[in-house]
Amino acid sequence: MREPIAPSPYAAVLQWSYRPPGGESLAEVTLRARDLLREMHDSAANRRVMIIAHDAVVVAIRPRPRRPGQPGP
Repeated sequence: MREPIAPSPYAAVLQWSYRPPGGESLAEVTLRARDLLREMHDSAANRRVMIIAHDAVVVAIRPRPRRPGQPGP
């Protein structure tokens, strides 16, 4: 049995900044989603809101702990 290969420390950075042809990077999606959430916070305060989105947006807006120096918005 082979030992698992340790992920590269650059893998997260590459995924964060990777932009498919004609698309957006996860960093760009996160910035747009953050702006939308701020706008919704102001305009729909104390109201229920449903967000229907692709998986990249869900990944972008879900809270997650980060260590110092870890990529993110």
